[in-house]
Amino acid sequence: MSKASAAEEINALQKRIRKLEAFLDASSKLTSILDLKLLITDILATSVEVFEIESSSLWLLEPDTGELVVEAVAQTSDEESFEYRLKVGEGIAGKVAQTGEHILLQSDGIFPPRSMLCVPLRSREVRGIGEALESGILGVMVMIHCEGQTFSESDIELIRAFANLAATAINNQRLFEEVEDTLYTVQTLADAIDIKDKVTYGHSRRVTETALAIYEQMEEIPQERKYLELASLLHDVGKIGIREDVLMKPGRLTTEEYEHMKEHTEIGYQLVKRQRFLQRIVPAVLYNQERYDGKGYPKGLKGEEIPISARIISVADAFDAMTNDRPYRKAMDVHESIQEIVANSGTQFDPQVVGAFLKALEKGKIKVARRQGDSHYAERK
Repeated sequence: MSKASAAEEINALQKRIRKLEAFLDASSKLTSILDLKLLITDILATSVEVFEIESSSLWLLEPDTGELVVEAVAQTSDEESFEYRLKVGEGIAGKVAQTGEHILLQSDGIFPPRSMLCVPLRSREVRGIGEALESGILGVMVMIHCEGQTFSESDIELIRAFANLAATAINNQRLFEEVEDTLYTVQTLADAIDIKDKVTYGHSRRVTETALAIYEQMEEIPQERKYLELASLLHDVGKIGIREDVLMKPGRLTTEEYEHMKEHTEIGYQLVKRQRFLQRIVPAVLYNQERYDGKGYPKGLKGEEIPISARIISVADAFDAMTNDRPYRKAMDVHESIQEIVANSGTQFDPQVVGAFLKALEKGKIKVARRQGDSHYAERK
């Protein structure tokens, strides 16, 4: 190999490494943008910068009309492009949306020849616990190279990976916005659950406040906070299907009654899994009665097999249950309840979550809202 050829190969490798580094940097940024329009704008600006192309546009598929609509364009002065609409199967972008395969072509016409690459944005959604992922087309990204340049095979491979990442970020952000829009409805539903179980009225909201206080000590990613809030509000949604004589029984439950009570996690799962915007909270609703040592229900999951949201709710739920009157016993002393949580760290509860719970208490972040009969009072640790 000549020195010139070797130098060219080294130069190409260094260029690809720079692209990979820029791609990884862009990947980390996409997960932290909480506004959908800003997210899409950043995706396009990043694609122009990383892949050193002339322009980029992103077309999203409207489910209601079955049409692709230009959502954003980078590096172009063509304002009319925002008015373009294509049916699936129509035009180059429409064919990509129809087949799910990328198309690379040379474009001529009134402009100097350009290399154009259209890649699909695939969305993958969880339809429920134990069910297959559903894959569909979210949209199409159209990238136009500079005059005289073309997309290499390695470029296409990296761009397809970037498009998949962008699709995931867009899909997650859409779900996140849907979740925010429906939070009031969920809160109303949570109140309806608590009204049915009059003795524990307000339980869901109190568990939510405690769960979020614990979460804030665990430094989880920002987007998950809203899902934890929803999951906490709905962790007992399945109690709607539990007989009132069992919910309100003043004494110990029989074996048959206890087995019936345990059904509330499965009932809750069946209720929330049908709602697309609640898919992310399905595991927390189903598994919040699991134990860290594997002796819980409904599946007997153990340790980190249990979703972190369910492990957080488990501690918050137990603390609220202990510090409030129940049909079968009076409320426990707050300090006694804390000691009970600590004593069960590593068996019933995740030690990491218990540690965060204690930190939140120490910082005064957990409000102990106690209910005894028809009287209420609140205190802070």
